[in-house]
Amino acid sequence: MKLRNLSVKLIALLTAAVMSAAALSGCSMPKIESNITDSTTQSLASGESTAESDPSGESDTSSAVSAEPLDSRTVLIYMCGSNLETTFGAATKNIAEMLSVKLPDDVNVVIETGGAKKWRGYDIPSDKLCRYLIKNGKLIPLSKIERTNMGYKNTFADFLEYGFETFPAKKTAVILWDHGSGCISGMISDENYSGGSLGIDEISSALTDAIQKYNANVDLISMDACLMANFETACAVKDCADYLLASEEIEPTGGWDYKALLSAIAKNKNASAMDIGKAACDGFYDKYSDLADRYATLSLIDLSQMDKVSSAFNDALGALLQDEIKLKDIRTVADSANHACKCGAYSERTGYSNLIDMSDFAEYYGSMRGNDDFADIVSSCIAYSVAAGNGEEHDGLSFYYPLNYNDKSFEKYYNDICDVPAYESYLKQVFENIPENAIEFKDVSVTEDGALKVEVTDESLPYILDKQYILFEIPVFNEEALEDHSKLNLFRMIGVDNDIETLNDGKTYISNFRGITLTLNGVELFYNYIGKTHDSYIFEAPMIVNGKSSNLRFAFVFDEDDFNNGHYEIIGLWDGIEYSTGMLDKGFQPLEPDDVVEVFDITAGSTVSDDDDEDDDDTIKVPKNPDGYTITEEPLKGEYYLYKFDLIDIYGRPSEQQINAIFRMTKSYDELKEHPLPDGEYAAEAVAVWVE
Repeated sequence: MKLRNLSVKLIALLTAAVMSAAALSGCSMPKIESNITDSTTQSLASGESTAESDPSGESDTSSAVSAEPLDSRTVLIYMCGSNLETTFGAATKNIAEMLSVKLPDDVNVVIETGGAKKWRGYDIPSDKLCRYLIKNGKLIPLSKIERTNMGYKNTFADFLEYGFETFPAKKTAVILWDHGSGCISGMISDENYSGGSLGIDEISSALTDAIQKYNANVDLISMDACLMANFETACAVKDCADYLLASEEIEPTGGWDYKALLSAIAKNKNASAMDIGKAACDGFYDKYSDLADRYATLSLIDLSQMDKVSSAFNDALGALLQDEIKLKDIRTVADSANHACKCGAYSERTGYSNLIDMSDFAEYYGSMRGNDDFADIVSSCIAYSVAAGNGEEHDGLSFYYPLNYNDKSFEKYYNDICDVPAYESYLKQVFENIPENAIEFKDVSVTEDGALKVEVTDESLPYILDKQYILFEIPVFNEEALEDHSKLNLFRMIGVDNDIETLNDGKTYISNFRGITLTLNGVELFYNYIGKTHDSYIFEAPMIVNGKSSNLRFAFVFDEDDFNNGHYEIIGLWDGIEYSTGMLDKGFQPLEPDDVVEVFDITAGSTVSDDDDEDDDDTIKVPKNPDGYTITEEPLKGEYYLYKFDLIDIYGRPSEQQINAIFRMTKSYDELKEHPLPDGEYAAEAVAVWVE
């Protein structure tokens, strides 16, 4: 150990001892701004010794210092506070958890803070990057350096080098703390700067260089952020550590339980990365297990298995690749992706994370191909995982799949990130040769009981991935519109749903118009169906909560014994992807009973487009209920409705042609209120149908 490193540690330990003694004696201590001056920090950074040099240029203590035994464990925490600290104080709450643990003398927890416009505790300044040591329940200042963007590789690399050089240990764990967004945008969003995030290649490069330079033994890389437990990130850091600890889903704002994580080290300073990772997962689960309506997942990935996973992934998709890939094989992959749990954002309004659960995909794909090898190998790399609330269906590791082909991330992925040749080849073959009109309709008609019936061509079948309809009320109906559809000049948007019957032939669809809509505490809710999981359909609804625009995510959860019946559960409020940074909003916020909620009443003219902005429309205040807010099905109140039928192809696009129908209610509001209709019984009849 070099003399300057020992000096830094001695100063920190001495300060801790003095503060502890003062506390025992009842003396008050002056506020400590820093234990190392900025000039000292600059000397350390430049490699200059702060001790007096021997005139000969040789230090007679160097041999004694180098004989110092290594500490047992160092934990380096790169804590970019961002709006999570400024708004919620999330970082300082996690620091408080760390300070509650009494650590062994030869265990060092070193934090670098920055990235927030305001720190809400411990007198942490926002105009500097600050380094602290946690000892004996104290946050001991080590140094302050000029503020730089924490989303830059050099800033992260500088902290790693400082930590490896100043606090060398037998084992080191590295934790990155902030927003995350998956393998495309990486993580870290410094709110003091516009733009800049750490890509997974930059994280890997900074770690690799610093580890090699200081011969550091990093056994655990951890990312306390959303969406970072993905195949691509694990592959990027596989040579830097033994394990990756991260979440494949949206993390709660409060982050991990650092008391649980550090307590594992306090109990056994020689604890393995596996022991620490399991303790962190269990603590995380305990912290959020009561949040049954939100996502909470954390997994420990065995990085030594990633080469096997890559090889299995390559072999699984390589079996499909021929001179010309077959359409049925494309459908197999698309169906497997659609079956898998989606992670993060997956709607037009909140954006697309384009991440799906890898185990889910591999299991379904294997069942279609008659080979479980891929699924078994993926499972083998997930050393330990926990999931609570709506994350329970997630197995612990996701991977990139273009649910939305138009997303700009697609080209970056297969050019710069994808390292599985067969998957890269598959993506290029399939997504660079998209037919202009993949789905074509063969027949559109009305059944005897008034339902809309749509049939597609046999050639369209392999391209169909999902179904949906968009419903509008026609407040003022002109009978001439039955023949001249241009007479339809006013619509009120109801929502987007997928309640459509698919017949056994797979190519015929029947509208299941039961005359219901969704309400929040009895007020009609403009809502959007965005996808499905194994046991639920997922919806989002834009609204204003306490004066702020947000999105409510909720689910229709199937009854175990009857797939057609179920109940609605509110997941929480969430803002999706911040397009200026590419980072995901961290954590669903609960919709509290005292929240003031307004929903949109969206009325549009004869030209309804994706550019229509609900901010220009009226809002309706939702009445409060002491028991909170609930989603229920309620009968429609109007007489005429415009119904737009859509099929979604395997590239994530709606069909080029759109089927339109005008429905006239045949059941009254009171009738439907008293006797809700089951599937297969209809509350309206189609009185006009056309294709455009």
